[in-house]
Amino acid sequence: MTAQNQIDPILFALPAFFVLIGVELWAGRRRGLRLYRLNDTLANLHLGAGLVLLSALLKAPLLALYDAVHQEVGLRWWDSSSVGAWALGALLMDLAYYWLHRLSHEINFLWAAHAVHHQSEEYNLSVAARQSWVQFIYAGFFYLPLAALGVPAGPFFLLNALNTLYQFWIHTRLVDRLGPLEWVLNTPSHHRAHHGVDDEYVDRNYAGVLIVWDRLFGTFAPEGRAPRYGVIKPLRAWSAARANLDVWAQVARRAAAAPGWGARLGRAWRLLIRAPAHVDPGEEARGDGPLRTDEGYALYDARGPLTPYAALMGAASLLSGLWVIAAAPAATYAASSAGVVPWALWGWVGAHLLAGVTLGALMDGRGWARWVEAARLLCVVALCAWAPL
Repeated sequence: MTAQNQIDPILFALPAFFVLIGVELWAGRRRGLRLYRLNDTLANLHLGAGLVLLSALLKAPLLALYDAVHQEVGLRWWDSSSVGAWALGALLMDLAYYWLHRLSHEINFLWAAHAVHHQSEEYNLSVAARQSWVQFIYAGFFYLPLAALGVPAGPFFLLNALNTLYQFWIHTRLVDRLGPLEWVLNTPSHHRAHHGVDDEYVDRNYAGVLIVWDRLFGTFAPEGRAPRYGVIKPLRAWSAARANLDVWAQVARRAAAAPGWGARLGRAWRLLIRAPAHVDPGEEARGDGPLRTDEGYALYDARGPLTPYAALMGAASLLSGLWVIAAAPAATYAASSAGVVPWALWGWVGAHLLAGVTLGALMDGRGWARWVEAARLLCVVALCAWAPL
């Protein structure tokens, strides 16, 4: 089986993710902690499901590009039977992730995608699922140096999945410091600090698995006072569309204030290549709603009148999404020789992505979402009738 045709190990881990979320919810209640809010959790899970669905359809071209680079210019040293080769490959993977993550905080057009992961004002295992729907595309280009350095596509695919899986468990408030391991590994304590909006935590602790990179490159900060989670300029919405487009909308609003199209395009370019607004909120944040760092800030907790419906339909959408995720690789690989993904599969993925948009908007209390949700349900019925997977 080629790298493009490998089944993502993350798919096998999905049932365990849901079980562990349930365990964390139960353990938190036993300690008297309110770790989860229904609206926030559903938004996180819809964003995560959207990423898994899209990557199941689109990762094959990225892996093909990686494999082509490895075949053309890659060093030839890899030995799959060598423990040392796998250890070095894991080290290179983690170093590449550190720089991908760091630059995603330091360059605004990269932050526009990565910000999605930080928008939740809670900190629990469901936040690990909260991911941009497009970040995996540009992330693939950051890993191409590993192909040139000699890590083949198959091992890269596995190492990348394992690096991602490790980062799931560090999204929790229930695990305290881990003694000497804090010096070497990225732990829940270190990652809690990374998600903090407080001055001492902003843009710190970029590690994936090994915190030694942050210690080496001067970006480490220990967890002190309890962090305030989220982004400095809050999203204040549950819709997946708002989550994925928020930073782009901020750039568009600021660019539109310039006189003339030439000035607007120039300003938009400068805003996209500069540091994100969360480093220096200034004019970007003030005058456009509260900041997460404001004294007395109240967490966003909108619950529209159709929130119960959104919760029930959200659960149904996530469960059926697991079925689509399971079907996606087989259907995609069956069509790989033709270079296309079946239209029916795109239809099902689109219906699930739209669920993350409309159900979130219903929880936000947006009137237009009722009509879009009705249209989405009609599309689902049509797909059931004419395009079953």
